[in-house]
Parts: sequence; C-alpha cells; structure tokens
Amino acid sequence: MALDGWDCMRIAKQLMDDKVPIIRVKSNTECDVNYYSWGSARISYILRNPFYKGAHLVCRTHQKGIRSNTYDIIPREDWEIIEDCHEAIISPEEWEQVQEIIDRRPTIMKGNSCPFYNLFHGIIYCATCGKSMQVRYEKVGRTGKNRFTGEQREPIDKAYYICQTYNRLGKNACTSHKIEARDLYNLVLKDIQELASMFRDMLENQEVEDKREEYIQEFKSHFAPQAGFAASYQITVAGKRKPFIIEVSGAESNCYYGTATNPDVEIQISHETMDDIIYGRMTFQRAFMGGSIKVKGDFKILRTLDQIFPFMESSL
Repeated sequence: MALDGWDCMRIAKQLMDDKVPIIRVKSNTECDVNYYSWGSARISYILRNPFYKGAHLVCRTHQKGIRSNTYDIIPREDWEIIEDCHEAIISPEEWEQVQEIIDRRPTIMKGNSCPFYNLFHGIIYCATCGKSMQVRYEKVGRTGKNRFTGEQREPIDKAYYICQTYNRLGKNACTSHKIEARDLYNLVLKDIQELASMFRDMLENQEVEDKREEYIQEFKSHFAPQAGFAASYQITVAGKRKPFIIEVSGAESNCYYGTATNPDVEIQISHETMDDIIYGRMTFQRAFMGGSIKVKGDFKILRTLDQIFPFMESSL
C-alpha cells in the first residue's frame, strides 16, 4: 500500500476496516475499536523501521543519565543501522522506495499554531474508547466577539475537546464526546474551589475546637483543692465569645466555657495577662493590684484563686 502512494492515515483506516488487530491494547475498555486502533504514527513507525528489510537498528534514543527515565530522540540521519542481521520481510530496494515516497511528502504543519495552552494535556480520556481527548481550535467560524455579551473572545473560547479516535477515524469508530474548553475549565475550577472551601472550613473548625479547649487543661492540671472551700469564677477573656467558668467545691473542680449563674467573682482580663498567669509570670492578685484586670465580687475569694491554682509555684 505504501508503494502505491497511500499515506499513513489511509493505510491505518484500511487496516481498521479489515479489522487487522494491533499488538498492544489498552486494558479496561469496552470499545472494540481499540483492538484495531491503527494510527498514522504507528504506521509511520513501521514504515521507517529498517528491521523489516533485515537490518538491526542501534541507539534510536539516548538516555540522559544512568538513573534517569528521560531520553533524547536521535535524528533518523544519525541512526546506527547494521545491515543483513536476519531474514528480511521485504527487500531493501522496496524499503528504500518507501522512504523516498515518504520524504517527498510535504510537512503538514511546523510547530504549534494554536494560541490556546492546553492545561489538561494527557489527563482527560474518552470514556468509550479510552483514548486521550484532543484539543481543537477554530480559527474560522467563531468571531472575535461574543454576539450575546459583546465581550472579546479569548483563545479558550475558541477551543474544544473531542475524542482522538473520533477525530481520526470518524463516527463509526467512536463518538465525539465534544466539550468546550471553557466549560471544562469552569467545571474543574468549581471542583477545586469546593475542595478548597471544604478544607478551609475543616481547618477553621479545628482552630475553633483548639480555642475552646484553651486554658481548661492548664487549670485542671494545676488544681490544688482546699477542704471546705466552694466558689465559682467567671473570667471574661478578651477575644473569647464565651466567658471561662471555674467552679470549685472542696476536692472537685469544673472548668468550661459558658455562662455561670451568680458567680462569686467576675473577672475581665486580656489574653496576654491570662497567658502571663498561666505561665507563672503573674498572679490574679498582682494583676488586680496593677490594674491589668477588672474584678467584681468578693475580693477574699479572688485571693483564694491563686492558692487553689498555684501557677507561679509550679513554674519555680
């Protein structure tokens, strides 16, 4: 067929129509076309391979490093070919004629003239045949402005994705599964924003939970009960939504955030002063005398607060 002047795509379509199976097939697919999915690249590889004329090709690629999986493709004119290594399938003369025919054909396209940068290259696939979705760009047919909004179109508004098999072999092989590039971009962006919002809420809830437990463990670990003593304290820390409640009754204590009914002592304190007391750099009595906190209630019970929670003694 190649000697008759057929190009690679025409040969591929003929092989597919004749249902000539290929060697390797992508698994987990329900589309029968994959078993006969001849492409122009596969045909070109066969026609350019000197193996079929009885030669052996050495070093078609060059590995960049010993532990690297990246390769440089060596130009065809620099290939090392060892002739007459095995029995030929076709004669060397016919193989050379095919090479001359291929070399005479003009190049279809040089470089990438599409101004749309494909963000999803190699990561979206057709659900029917399993081939990758190709991006197509319409230079003609879509005007520079949106006729409904009057806005200037961007390159992404002129691009769309279709199935690779459908693009090469037509509707008899697969369906187009056409999707606009803008719609796909917005769909993925929406999913990313929803996931980001979900994780942000999780982090905020964790921070709120951590703040809820703030100071509770410190007061419980430094509790020094006094026999016969019972009192309740309401400590309003700046920046907290609810006051910090301490209820003491003999050898038992209860610390939580909420609202106390008729507390014996009400304290208004800043976050910094509360931290100084927790870390033993200050006491409630000294903070009151220095004007760092505001107190309402029984001052004798306030002095007892430093005795049943001796933070300063623990830090010495």
